[in-house]
Amino acid sequence: MKRRYVLALTLLTLLILGYFLWEPALSWLLRPSLRRPHCDVPITSEIGGGLTRTGSTDFSAQSIEPRPGLFNHRFLMRYSLKGTVKSQKGWRPKVKEAQITGRVVSRSNNWSTSIADFLIVPVVGVGQDKTYFGEQIPFDLKLETDHTNHGLGTESL
Repeated sequence: MKRRYVLALTLLTLLILGYFLWEPALSWLLRPSLRRPHCDVPITSEIGGGLTRTGSTDFSAQSIEPRPGLFNHRFLMRYSLKGTVKSQKGWRPKVKEAQITGRVVSRSNNWSTSIADFLIVPVVGVGQDKTYFGEQIPFDLKLETDHTNHGLGTESL
């Protein structure tokens, strides 16, 4: 009789664990591995003082490798940012880092109408250069980061 209770309790425990661990285990087994993101400049989470103004002219973003789907909710996002930087005479500007922040903006309680809002800030450093006379210098950044759509089976980003 005691053996039956132990067997029933073990079976019940396995069923409960299987119920709660089925989705994470299945997504872990079936998710594709992502390659390491490549960026032209380092990505930072903090911005120091003394920023130089930039004039951004062109921005694009696309989801790459792999497309988000039922079991692959992690994906790489590629950003392309073109613009110009300008500084004072004698101080040549250069984009040193990029800060990327993101948030999910929900219009209502319905997650299907949510929007991902990303902010990319080029962090500019300057170096002393006597040949620089204050002209605008173009830059072209290519950044990649890995993201998750926070919803297994949700097809939209």
